[in-house]
Amino acid sequence: YYPLGAQTITIYGKVTMLACFYNSLTTLDVSHNATLDSLYCSDNSLTKLDVTQNTALTVLNCGNNSLSTLDLSHNAALTYLDCYGNLLTTLDVSHNAALEELCCSQNSLNTLDVTKNTALQELDCDKNFLTELDLTKNTVLEFLYCEMNSLTKLNLPNSTALQVLWCSENSLTELDVTKNTALQGLRCSENSLTSLDVTNNTELWKLNCCGNQITGGQMEILVSSLVNRDGKTEGWFYVHDPDKPTNVITKAQVLTAEGKNWRVMDIDGNDYDGVEPLKMTLTTTKNVGETIGLDLRAAAEDQADVWIDLNNNGKKDSGEDNVTFGDWANYTLEAQTVTIYGKVTCLNCSKNSLTALDVSHNAALQELYCYQNSLTKLDVTKNTALTSLDCNTNSLTALDVPNNTALEKLYCYGNQIKEAEMGTLVSSLVDRSSFTTAGEFRVYSSAVPNNVINKTQVANAKAKKWNVLDNEGNDYEGTEGAYTATSMILTTTKNIGEMIDLFIGAEEADQADVWIDLNNNGAKEAGESITNFTGYVEYTIGSKTITIYGKVTKLFCSTNALTNIDVTNNTTLQKLDCPDNLLKSIDLSKNTELFYLHCNNNLITALDFSNNTKLENMWCYSNKIKEDAMGVMVNSMPNRQGKTEGKYMIAMEGIEDNEFTDYHKSILTSKNWIPGL
Repeated sequence: YYPLGAQTITIYGKVTMLACFYNSLTTLDVSHNATLDSLYCSDNSLTKLDVTQNTALTVLNCGNNSLSTLDLSHNAALTYLDCYGNLLTTLDVSHNAALEELCCSQNSLNTLDVTKNTALQELDCDKNFLTELDLTKNTVLEFLYCEMNSLTKLNLPNSTALQVLWCSENSLTELDVTKNTALQGLRCSENSLTSLDVTNNTELWKLNCCGNQITGGQMEILVSSLVNRDGKTEGWFYVHDPDKPTNVITKAQVLTAEGKNWRVMDIDGNDYDGVEPLKMTLTTTKNVGETIGLDLRAAAEDQADVWIDLNNNGKKDSGEDNVTFGDWANYTLEAQTVTIYGKVTCLNCSKNSLTALDVSHNAALQELYCYQNSLTKLDVTKNTALTSLDCNTNSLTALDVPNNTALEKLYCYGNQIKEAEMGTLVSSLVDRSSFTTAGEFRVYSSAVPNNVINKTQVANAKAKKWNVLDNEGNDYEGTEGAYTATSMILTTTKNIGEMIDLFIGAEEADQADVWIDLNNNGAKEAGESITNFTGYVEYTIGSKTITIYGKVTKLFCSTNALTNIDVTNNTTLQKLDCPDNLLKSIDLSKNTELFYLHCNNNLITALDFSNNTKLENMWCYSNKIKEDAMGVMVNSMPNRQGKTEGKYMIAMEGIEDNEFTDYHKSILTSKNWIPGL
């Protein structure tokens, strides 16, 4: 270190190496020293640098300055250049044939021509605006870093020298590394690759391809192409990005990779187990050797990954990928259970003597036709894209569609759905009031009249903009009567075997008739009587939908992952406490005795208290009630003038999705309602 005697200093003599980095230099003149061999002037404030007179220069590090131009046309001896972190929009290295290492990252380069730099061993051009990079002439290149550009094309050298390739965060749709047999590390994450084959990269030990679009058969090819690292250090395979899960690797593929001593991870380095493959499983009473008829549909780009495991051995055997799309085809059974793999959007498996059908592992399914089989249950809760479901003429006693918010057509006539289960089905239908067209709900068949829907249930379905029809498409009004007993229906996302926590209250004279149908089979079984009416009790559920029978006056059911509560058939209800669930709506039109409601922290978009004239305490904060719906709600609340003031909590500062304005507040004030506990 030298003490400054002036802000400008001069160095005299035949200097061959100058290191002057981190000195806040604003100018540097080396034009009068032709002997200079190495110049290190990075991390200063230089806006210009003239090295045209330094023809002996072999090393130049001028990174992290503010250079907008750099003329290297007279530096033929240059072997090392680092000009990262400047303001360069162009860089001409065509006169620097001896260049072995080039770092020009963090500039504003749109193009970079290194075709004349055949001695280049390392290139770092990260964080520019390059759209194409031709490296076909750089046959001794060992290390390439070109991440965070706009590359749509990357022409790699046909050589065995390349050891490290980092090309993440570009726009590459393909990447060919078949000739780069010495490759040890490949990072190509956050591109648009749909395939990758590393069969020839037998030295590879680190691969990061997260955030691409490699799925199905192409993921199978990639995993199969990974070198077997048994007896070597563990390979690192980063394949999943939870924020961009466009790659899909199945659990079986993960096991294959792990079997070759590769650790499979997400982008953060956490172990990743993979996903269940998209699949649907069918079980039939038909004999092996008979045929089943199927009509399958899938997007053109997904059809190659669809196959039918006719012997159900979990392997794609010869001929099992010979699938017909868009038309009926017969397939010969090699087992009574078969599995259809792939992203199938439409499945017609009707009239196949099916006793079981599992579509829960295919979230892509949009249309399902499984009519005229022998199904006793059908779970479509995971099929959120479903628009059409025809399961008529089976043996279903229950059907629940709360998650099928895209559903437009439901044909379920000719089953055995009735009473509370029909109430559950109707309650679970999506509210189509905001849709242009009504839903089509074919629920009754005079030829097979085992489904029973009453007039109240028909009215409830129509209120959600569903046309209630018979099997021929005629309007159907339903049977007389409502449920045979006073009841309330709760639907949860909790799994069977888990607990729900309920506080159920009733008048002493009515308590003997109150019970909870935990498996929702309509029959009162051992353990379903309610004996505690003074506090919370935990119940083990045997069904995702349960029914509480009897004249219940108090129901506290918070924090139970409830998606639906139907209290329309219990007119004795006085207090309902259901916060911290997943409710989107509550129909209180029949609960004329209700004086207490807490339904905060749900997903409710509207409430109507027109019939709840006794209401005096109401919390509904942290829902999704928008301004217009809020107006309807506050106008429907009873006028408590001349009575004790009503208490409400509708909005909480800082956490609120409800739209509650001063205007709404003024309406409530005029009705003698005040905010408070």
